[in-house]
Amino acid sequence: MHRNIIANIAGRFWSTISNFIFLPLYIHVLGVENYAVIAFTLIVAGMLMVLDLGLSASITREIARRDVSDHEKYRTFRTLEKIYVVVLLVCGGVGLALAQPVAIKFISATTVDRELIALCLKIIAWEAGLQLLFRFYVSAMMGLERQVEANIFNIVWGAARNGLVLLPLLLWPTLPVFFTAQLVATLVVMLVAGWRLGGVMAAWRPAAVPLIDWDAIRRIRGFAAGIFLIAIVALVNTQLDRIVLSRLLNLEYLAYYNVAIAMGTGLIAIASPFQAAIQPRMTAWFSEGRGGDAGALYFRVTTLVAVLVFPVMATIAVNAQMVVMAWTGNADLARNVAPFVPWVLASYSLLAMSSLTYSVALANGYTRFNNVLGLISLCVSIPGYWLAVSHFGAVGAAALFFVIQFSVSTAFHVLVDGRFLGLGVVSTYLRLFLVPAATAVALAFAFARVAAPSDPSRIMMILYLGSSLAAVLAGVALVVTLLFGMRWSFADLGRGHG
Repeated sequence: MHRNIIANIAGRFWSTISNFIFLPLYIHVLGVENYAVIAFTLIVAGMLMVLDLGLSASITREIARRDVSDHEKYRTFRTLEKIYVVVLLVCGGVGLALAQPVAIKFISATTVDRELIALCLKIIAWEAGLQLLFRFYVSAMMGLERQVEANIFNIVWGAARNGLVLLPLLLWPTLPVFFTAQLVATLVVMLVAGWRLGGVMAAWRPAAVPLIDWDAIRRIRGFAAGIFLIAIVALVNTQLDRIVLSRLLNLEYLAYYNVAIAMGTGLIAIASPFQAAIQPRMTAWFSEGRGGDAGALYFRVTTLVAVLVFPVMATIAVNAQMVVMAWTGNADLARNVAPFVPWVLASYSLLAMSSLTYSVALANGYTRFNNVLGLISLCVSIPGYWLAVSHFGAVGAAALFFVIQFSVSTAFHVLVDGRFLGLGVVSTYLRLFLVPAATAVALAFAFARVAAPSDPSRIMMILYLGSSLAAVLAGVALVVTLLFGMRWSFADLGRGHG
């Protein structure tokens, strides 16, 4: 499992670093207004991701199970692969049908030509379908615990899609060139991933493979339906703030808001390698009745993630404007982005922690808590974002986003931890949330008060921020170790795989 965690960290580290490397370059080459169009297409792509239908999570769980034969797993894989091809065609059709009305009638105000935006939306719709198929292949690799290979594909895809796109963009700095290059990169990497996975699973192939394995669909339909509903609710709760911003405010505000979101996703990238590594293991252990082993793994990994996530959150949130300035070198951008950062970072720290608890629910095939809590939150978010943006602008959306994430994550942890792991509210919140979060924020404020440079250069900013993060991280780790006797070796848990 250690090898898988390291591989997942490498994959997510590249994803995060590529965000920080390429985003300022996109803004520099294309300008803020054109980057705002890119930010809007991310919303559209995110909405199309709901067409995953819960199948990628289903294939990870299906392949990781110990109570399903290899022949059944192969038939399930090929059946779901055919469904994804249909989904790809649906994505393209939706793009062709809706791009024009969305570009003309939905976006509130922008100087970018509406016909150009419509063309970009059509391209991104096809690319979103290809992404879904690629992620399905990667999810199958994760279920096989071939996580090193899966992350190699993720890294290559990220490098091709986000980095190599700069080569044609420097020659022809236009939005169609940007999106077309991304589509080609995704297509090539997806085809290679499918070819490779087919070779790995060839030994599982039964004598006869039906066009559609209806037994497989019946076996996963309940789990997939639960994941699908979770995806819809998550889509609304994580995209609605940006949708309302693009509808009510100048599209430029979406660009600023999306920069803060990009920083927040770095926190998800910290947690997701651990979540991806423990998901197959916990699925196997729960299916074998080894709930005690699964609980021990969850509790210690989640504590470690809290020690990593909250110091990063606190350091960036306390020094928001300095972080954006050091990152982009753009003073105007830093001033406009800074008000959103504390709210967004706090929200994404909660999402990062919840991803690990979500693994416990998925390992047990239990999605009811997510669905109930998500549907309740919609009663607040749907009218709430409209009112918040109308009265308080983009900062209102960011603040409401935090309130919703705090409420949902609190209830989710209490319900899932209590049902499957027997953990109480006090033990969960003291160790996993309150102590590391409060310690990190206090230390970040203290360090800023004592050591923040008054008129720094970018080099001085980077040195200060690095020193602050190191100090806060060490302080939180020390406090958690002393208070809870945390053991940082996971060798004993890794031996429990057999």
